[in-house]
Amino acid sequence: MVRRMLRSLGLVRVGRLTNAEERVRKAEARSTKQAHSVEEAREEARAWRQKFEKAREELPPWKQRVEEAQKALKREEHARARDSERFEKVKSAFGRRAIDVEALQKRLAETERELVVAREHLMAVEVKLDILEGAANVLDARTRAVVTRVSTENAPGV
Repeated sequence: MVRRMLRSLGLVRVGRLTNAEERVRKAEARSTKQAHSVEEAREEARAWRQKFEKAREELPPWKQRVEEAQKALKREEHARARDSERFEKVKSAFGRRAIDVEALQKRLAETERELVVAREHLMAVEVKLDILEGAANVLDARTRAVVTRVSTENAPGV
């Protein structure tokens, strides 16, 4: 009952008062710390806002660069497509020519074989001609010998 009366008058015990004062000091310390944190957060927010504004100012030139890069990329893609088509045409033409080259190589090999055979025939004919020439020379020599002997025998006065 006494406690109630003291409380109604606004009086409390010393222990409770010191407890309350301690809690007030801690609350004030927390409040100061939080106020400091809030101030730091505000400063950080200002810094981020400045960075954001700076980035916003730099954004249009970057957008323009991106658009230019995209246009350049499209041009390069078109050029690559054209080059690819050209490459395929050249590759196709090369394939046809490679087939022609293979046919020519086969024909060349066949012609070389025919040339070897023709040379062998030519050598055989040359040998036969040499034999015939030798025979003609022998026959000519014999005929001259006979003609000379007959003409010396038939000569008047010998």
